[in-house]
Formats: sequence, C-alpha cells, structure tokens
Amino acid sequence: MVQTTRRFAILVGIAVLCVSLGYSQGMRRMTPEQRVDSLAKQLSLSDVQKGKVLDVFKEADSLRQQAFQQHQGDRDAMRAAMDSSRTLTSSKLKTILTEEQYDKYQKLLEQMPMRRRGMNQ
Repeated sequence: MVQTTRRFAILVGIAVLCVSLGYSQGMRRMTPEQRVDSLAKQLSLSDVQKGKVLDVFKEADSLRQQAFQQHQGDRDAMRAAMDSSRTLTSSKLKTILTEEQYDKYQKLLEQMPMRRRGMNQ
C-alpha cells in the first residue's frame, strides 16, 4: 500500500512538473506576435511586412473572439464566421506578401494538421 501511494505521488509530481515546464504548450493557441515571428523566419518578412501581418492577425483574433461570443452553441454559424475570417485574412495577406511568399504561406497552411487550420480548408 505504501509503495502504491509513493508511485502515485511520483506520477502526480511528474505530471505537475511537465505541465509547469510547458509540456502542454503545443495545445495552446499562439499569440499574433508568435505567429508573426514564426512566419517572419519562414517567409523572410521585412519589418514593414511584419507590422502589417501583425495587424491582420490581431484583427483575425478579434473577429474570432467576437464569433465565439455571438455564436455560442451554434456550430454552423461559428463555422461560417470562421470561414469568413480565414478568407478575409488570406485576402489581406495576399496584398502584403510577395507572390513567392504568399505561395509559400499557402503551402505552410496545407501542411498544418486539419484540427489546427479548420475542417473546411
């Protein structure tokens, strides 16, 4: 019984340690700043582009939050709002990025797992 209790305490301690060290960070949504930093490295964005892309991502996050508040429980309305937001974001990025950068951005989106980029893309 004592060994079982010790083993359980050790497992709980390991779980708490993993969470506190950010083991579960992959489950969290990246901030707009983190997304821009990631894209900047992958697409070689200029400083001007970084600022514009950051504005687009902040707006997209704001629209996403509004959609969650307005459409709680209505999956179809939520899906439509998310699709609209993705389309708007994509069209804005197309005006900011060069053709080569935008093509590479589209390829990056295609490589993302379905659960991270939306079921309808």
